[in-house]
Amino acid sequence: MPSTEVKSLHGKKAAAIRWQKPVAEIERDLAAEKIAAYIEQVVSAAPPLTPSQRNRIAALIGGGA
Repeated sequence: MPSTEVKSLHGKKAAAIRWQKPVAEIERDLAAEKIAAYIEQVVSAAPPLTPSQRNRIAALIGGGA
C-alpha cells in the first residue's frame, strides 16, 4: 500500500498535469519517496548487514558503483 506521502505526490502530479504546470520536481520527489519506501520494506525484512555490505549499498544509492 502506498504511503501517504506517495499518494499526496501522485495528487500533486495529477494537478500539475491538469493545470499544465511543470512536473519535473514532483516526479523527482515521487521517485525518491517510492525508492525510500521500498528500501524501508527490504531492510525491515532482511537480516542485519555487514559494514561492507552497507557501504556497497550506500555507494550504489550515492551514485557510485
